[in-house]
Amino acid sequence: MPIEWLHGDPLTTTAQTLAFGWNARGRIEVGMLETRLHTTYPTAFAAFGKAARNGRLKAGDVWVWSESRPRLAFLVVRESNVGATRERYLESTFLTLGRDHRLYGVETLALAPLVTALEWPAFQSVLTYWFGRGALPVSAYHP
Repeated sequence: MPIEWLHGDPLTTTAQTLAFGWNARGRIEVGMLETRLHTTYPTAFAAFGKAARNGRLKAGDVWVWSESRPRLAFLVVRESNVGATRERYLESTFLTLGRDHRLYGVETLALAPLVTALEWPAFQSVLTYWFGRGALPVSAYHP
């Protein structure tokens, strides 16, 4: 299924699941989108933080909060809140979602911007590789 490339606010998505990048330590990040997500879904972030502090998450994992609309998919793409997004962690999360989306109950996926505008071309090719021919409908938001 082809990927839909979008501009705009990921929080207005009609997709069943909104995926965004987060860190393995569960610490708060200070970007505009991250702040809005944390303010809107504090219970999800508290549960994720508890799982991270208990050592159940590592970079490259996917953690899904199913008790909100849209569902939230935390893509663990950084070791800490000050670390960089690593391509290997993106690939690991994409592999997991592409392969196991039915196990997570993900029917449609919107991806919030996970990289900077400078990193976008490399990110776009990785995203196309893992989701371009799959059965999961994916919408990706430009940074």
